[in-house]
Amino acid sequence: MRDDFEKWMSTTESKVPGTVSSYASAINRISQHYSNETGRSIDIYQIKDILLIKGICTEYNRGGRFEDFGDENHGLYRAAISTYVRYFGETGCGDNSGFNKGTNFAVSDGKINKKNSIGNITMSISLQVEEVKK
Repeated sequence: MRDDFEKWMSTTESKVPGTVSSYASAINRISQHYSNETGRSIDIYQIKDILLIKGICTEYNRGGRFEDFGDENHGLYRAAISTYVRYFGETGCGDNSGFNKGTNFAVSDGKINKKNSIGNITMSISLQVEEVKK
């Protein structure tokens, strides 16, 4: 998945090679940080669920549980995971059945809360991470 992500950043988002490399490596560091902080071993590149990816992204955004880590290196980690979410959503990889562009997500108490802006439907989805062996 990393190679495809790198190609997508170069071609679709016209990112320069240094940014492509930095963002791709940052996803690995986020996986390691998230695993250490939550006690659940994950590899973001192996996750196929857009809801889970969006939930992890929310954790590194401003106001998220790992905001300080997201801010490191001038916001590198926050920018990298946000770019990965765009890639994941636009390329249709993984299980995107629960994703649409009118949906907002927030994480609290170990759950991803999904609020659809159309009709203000809110549903809670348990945050489950399968352990991924590296």
